[in-house]
Amino acid sequence: MENKQLLQKPDYDAYANWHSVTASKSVEQVKKVITGCPVWKETAMPKTVWASELGNAQNVVLDFGCGLGRNASMLRRYCGRVLGYDLDSMLSMLNSQPAPLLYDATSSNLQELLQQQVTHVYEAVVWQHIKWSSGATQLALDLITNQPSVRSIYSCWNAAVVHQSAMVAYLLAKGWRLEQSGEVAQDQLVTLANVPHRWYLFAR
Repeated sequence: MENKQLLQKPDYDAYANWHSVTASKSVEQVKKVITGCPVWKETAMPKTVWASELGNAQNVVLDFGCGLGRNASMLRRYCGRVLGYDLDSMLSMLNSQPAPLLYDATSSNLQELLQQQVTHVYEAVVWQHIKWSSGATQLALDLITNQPSVRSIYSCWNAAVVHQSAMVAYLLAKGWRLEQSGEVAQDQLVTLANVPHRWYLFAR
């Protein structure tokens, strides 16, 4: 199976089949599915993450699973360019909105975006919805880590999802360092209430 096809049609968990979600729901309904609650605002990262990178115009951040652009403004504080990666169906919904420019570029082709000298990769509660057995997350990690310009990867998970440990082990086996990790404060994560989440920061 070609890379793009595998990444565009991974084996999702029961909650997040985004192909059917974007096909059957309005923008406002999709926003509620993304967050799991009626509140729509950015997900704050812990202050220690990329703290030295604030305002660095040379940085290029890839928002993996950018959805409808919830975190674009937050990511822009860290860099000169923000790129959005997602499914064709989600990007079509994102680009149909009469909103100000959220991303410098969006694409459903991960390799194409990574070649734009991406320095940082951000994903929040995206990989947790892809079954590890599908191989799609591993393929994404391979493409990301094989891009020499990428210096760090931030990943956030529902703490109850067991295959996050497989993701950690996979990156460590590739020679990446787990630089920081911790539990996301409830007032920082806009998602289902009272559900603990963990975050990880990996570096070369």
